[in-house]
Amino acid sequence: MMRDRPHQFMIAALGAAALVSSCTNAKISECQKLIKGINHGVEAIADVKLNRSQTALQIGTALDTTTKELEKFPLKDEKLQEFRRRFVIIFTALSRAFREIGQAMRVVELAQPNQAGIATAHSAKTRVESNRKSIKKIGRDADKLAAEINTYCKFSKY
Repeated sequence: MMRDRPHQFMIAALGAAALVSSCTNAKISECQKLIKGINHGVEAIADVKLNRSQTALQIGTALDTTTKELEKFPLKDEKLQEFRRRFVIIFTALSRAFREIGQAMRVVELAQPNQAGIATAHSAKTRVESNRKSIKKIGRDADKLAAEINTYCKFSKY
C-alpha cells in the first residue's frame, strides 16, 4: 500500500501542472486574440493619407467595426478585460475624431468660392486641425497601452 501513496502524489502533481499550464495557455490565447483585434484597428489607420473626406469617414467606420469586435471577445482574464475596455475607449475616440475630420473635409470640398464659403472652409479646417491634435494624443495613449499589454502578456505568470 505504501507504493500507492507516491503514485497518488505524482498524479496530483501532474494534474496541478496541467491546470497551471492550461491557465497559462488560456491567457496566451486571450492575449493573442486581444492583440490581433487591436492590430486590426491599427491597420485601419496605418499609413493612410487623409486627402479626401471619404477616407476619413471610412477609417471611422473601420474603427467602429473593430470596437464592436473587441467588445465581443470572450476574455476571462480581468487584466485583459481592463486592457480591452481601455482600447475600446481609444478606438471610440479615434473613430469620432476621424468622422469629425471627414465631415469637416466634406464641408471644405463643397464650399462655394465666395466669402461665405471661404469662411466656412476656414472654420472646417480649424476643426480638422483640432481633431488631428486629438488623434496624436490618443495615439500616444494607445502606444502606452499597447506597451502595457505586451509587458503583461509576455512576463506575468499565473
